Amino acid sequence: MEHIRARTSPAGIGVILFIRAVSTDIAQAKAGRLMTVVLASGATGARGYSVTFHH
Repeated sequence: MEHIRARTSPAGIGVILFIRAVSTDIAQAKAGRLMTVVLASGATGARGYSVTFHH
């Protein structure tokens, strides 16, 4: 993980993860695992959100 950028919008919160990896597929897999853990943690702020990848 190099850094994270988060922005609010009328549609919700956009989180951009900058991940160093050998390929886009590997970076997306790492990001997916990270966001899945965050959303599954049950943290109050994470309830009701889902993950969508854009590139």
